[in-house]
Amino acid sequence: PVADRLAVGDRIVVGLRDDALARAALTAYALPLAVMLGAALLAEMAGAGESMTAVAMAGGLAVGLALARWAGARAAEGPRVLRHASALSGSSGNQERVA
Repeated sequence: PVADRLAVGDRIVVGLRDDALARAALTAYALPLAVMLGAALLAEMAGAGESMTAVAMAGGLAVGLALARWAGARAAEGPRVLRHASALSGSSGNQERVA
């Protein structure tokens, strides 16, 4: 693999899966929001007052954030090194040009 031949200072090209950004956004934003709203709905359906509904929302948000953190760590597929950047430009990228 390319990652085995890397040294400090090398210029590289990294790649992500096509859906990585959308998955990360849904995990980070939609999941906590959905759990928070679900907790508020359950509190309202149980006949809780406004203050208890607000506490349920805060608890739901905390649980949603914990779930998002767990899901993000579990599904973490970070960037992969595709190739050296010098393979594209024809130069090492570490040399300066003097005119």
